[in-house]
Amino acid sequence: MSAVISLIATLTFSLLLVNIYTVNALEYDRSFQTVTFLSVAPNPIGINQPTYALFWLANSCPQNIGAEYYGWMLEVTITHPDGTTETRGPFESDTLGGAWMIFNPTEVGTYKFQANFNGQVIDIYTSGMFMQVPFGLNYYEPSESRVVELTVQHDPIYLEPATPLPDHYWEDPITAENHDWASITANYLGNTQGTSQALSERATPSSPHEIWNVEVDGKGGIVGEFWWGLSYYSSPPYEPYFSVPVIINGRLYYNMYPSGFGVGAPGVVCRNLYTGEEIWRDEEMPTIAAGQTYFYDLANGHGVNAYLWGSSGGEWRMYDAYNARLVTTVTGASGSPSSAYFGPNGELLIWSISGGRLTMWNSTKCLIDPLATQWSALAWRPPTTAPWSRGIQLNVTIPAIQGGTPSLSKISISDGVAIAEAKITATLNTTNPTFTHIGYDIWTGKQLWAQNRTGYQWGFSGYIGPGLMGRYGIGEGVYTIFEKEGPEYHAFNLMTGDYEWSTGSLVDHTDNDFSCMTGIQLYLTESYLSLDILVMLMLSMLKQERTSGPTPRVTVEWTPQPDHGHLLKD
Repeated sequence: MSAVISLIATLTFSLLLVNIYTVNALEYDRSFQTVTFLSVAPNPIGINQPTYALFWLANSCPQNIGAEYYGWMLEVTITHPDGTTETRGPFESDTLGGAWMIFNPTEVGTYKFQANFNGQVIDIYTSGMFMQVPFGLNYYEPSESRVVELTVQHDPIYLEPATPLPDHYWEDPITAENHDWASITANYLGNTQGTSQALSERATPSSPHEIWNVEVDGKGGIVGEFWWGLSYYSSPPYEPYFSVPVIINGRLYYNMYPSGFGVGAPGVVCRNLYTGEEIWRDEEMPTIAAGQTYFYDLANGHGVNAYLWGSSGGEWRMYDAYNARLVTTVTGASGSPSSAYFGPNGELLIWSISGGRLTMWNSTKCLIDPLATQWSALAWRPPTTAPWSRGIQLNVTIPAIQGGTPSLSKISISDGVAIAEAKITATLNTTNPTFTHIGYDIWTGKQLWAQNRTGYQWGFSGYIGPGLMGRYGIGEGVYTIFEKEGPEYHAFNLMTGDYEWSTGSLVDHTDNDFSCMTGIQLYLTESYLSLDILVMLMLSMLKQERTSGPTPRVTVEWTPQPDHGHLLKD
């Protein structure tokens, strides 16, 4: 038997690519009947309360080895009490053939639900795992579920309340049943880009309290009388111990030895964050460059995995954070995982500019093997080795900058903009150096704007390392540069590069010339907030109207607060 049909199937793979596969005027080799089911609960329900529709086919969707996962495409037709109808979907099923949706009714009365499967052709050309389907074009015929009526009443029904937030001390890990507790816990992933998944705008302890201590290296203290009270070398600031620690789910990870200036001996320790108890120690693991919590939502697996990333000899290594097991070695790597930003699902995203091209590397794209067996399309199975080049998701040519070469400085994921800087006349023979700042769309590589910056001196490192992006903040639509000779911050629009505002001299606000070295940090809190965080506090608090001239004055009052050091105040 043969027939002619048209089909549009949406194929979704990880969170990286969405492909539309179209088959027109296709003759199939055989056909199969299908049965569609539907359940709606809770039922009855109160107005504006959520109810869940679950719908599925009796059989799962057959797969090919090495193919991107594809499921059944299902729709749900809803008839409202006033007789109007709407269609939700299409929804792609999971590996067992089912999908779901949430519905919030807005009218009192009876709603009618019906799930629809419009038919689908699957071209089977390999012997897939768990599949005994004949090779060729297999047509799965349309079917629809029975009509399910949902009763909606004025009064809300009783729903089991969520576990309330604690009013006492608590520790990670938190049971997965307490979903709402997500608002009071987070991880610190420790990469140098300052993109950790830390809590935002939440209350923190008003003062530190020591709950445990452990000796890190045995150094410290005064040497003795012969050395006139000098202390033993403790390595800060350039070769610090405890450099860029990582905190994930109540566990603390840190490097065993100091790092910096080419120093970075292997060795990582994991301790219980609350007791200090050592959980594991791996003296062969390279120094931690970043932590990662990656959420995968694949056809046959959903959840978050925690990893530690390090690099050694041109390889990046990804370890299971819970047991230090080496999961994947990325070969032929460029740069360091420490330069990564986190994507919407925790994937590592690394942008770079080199040779007139802007590239973006995606860890998920790198770790999913398109030639692997069918199982890798259904569940998260990182390979033991993967070429770094496979993770390149964006590689585009960018316009040349006359007189200079752009170097990537900072990225705002939320704004979708990358800022680069090119040195134009920053030489020792220049008394008033000029830099060019360029804005790029991080998802397409398109240049958004380019503007010269003159009159802001040499930058934080001075003429020995010219550059205005040495101390800066970024976010909420602006980025800032630090002019240490002021000392003051200047803000520019991320989307246009236009000037926005300046703080005026920080010394006027602090009455302390040390401001010129630390910007507005000044160790103002016992929480040791980073410079970027404090800069962004100013971006939120300083509400100065935009002007066209340099250095508008902004008044900032510094008010002492008990147990909080000093806080910015409007």
